[in-house]
Amino acid sequence: MTSTRFIEHLPFGDHASRPAASAVPEGTLYACSDHPLIYQSNGIDTWSTWATLGGGGLSTFGAARDSYIYKQQLTTNYGAGTGMTVGNKYDGSSAYTSASFIAFDVSALAGETIYRATLELYVTAKSNSTDETSGQNSLLVRRNLRDWVEDEITYNVYSSGNNWAAAGSLTDGSDVENDIVCFGRQYFLPGAGGSGTVLAGAVATYFPIEVTPILARALGLSLTELNLQLNEYLTPASQNSMTFATKEHATAEYRPRLVVWHS
Repeated sequence: MTSTRFIEHLPFGDHASRPAASAVPEGTLYACSDHPLIYQSNGIDTWSTWATLGGGGLSTFGAARDSYIYKQQLTTNYGAGTGMTVGNKYDGSSAYTSASFIAFDVSALAGETIYRATLELYVTAKSNSTDETSGQNSLLVRRNLRDWVEDEITYNVYSSGNNWAAAGSLTDGSDVENDIVCFGRQYFLPGAGGSGTVLAGAVATYFPIEVTPILARALGLSLTELNLQLNEYLTPASQNSMTFATKEHATAEYRPRLVVWHS
């Protein structure tokens, strides 16, 4: 039995869409948003129940506000846009850093026991992959500490007249909390013109990220909002970025959502 396990996570669906047990390493754990069971593969021919998530309820939250900031446009607000970008956004001649922000009203979870929380995003566009060999795009998700305003946030300010401690929301303890960090990764095939598509066998273009510890921290502080900041993991390659659908996107199922198992 291998000691290495990883989560194969399917948003928006059930276990009927999981790969064959023989197609993944022994010990692989498989879970999806809309089902309480987690299965484990024997690496040969069988998925067996590994665990059942807490016996409470499943709640889904849509974003209360979302936006992104872009270093090339220091004073431009993107709060009304249908997409938000993370990574190096290319302007035609140079690449400039961008980061995204999403907040969810989680007041309904006060006093609840949290078993699992997943941020689910839909990738609408991407540029060259961070890792040109594997085609991976990776995200860091942290708790943002500022009361940013959706139609005012820019690279320089989190609301009108209120500057970040460091432009771009970079200061630990003032702008963003660095002691709890969640990590998400998706794999893409390189395509023509630096674009990419999700690898065969992956789930559409959804990008699920476990954020359970960040939500637990927020609720432990008696906060009623989960305020998240998304940055690319490691130093992004030139022209590398991902764009996610926002709450303003015309297709409702593409909009960001937070899925929580609790009781």
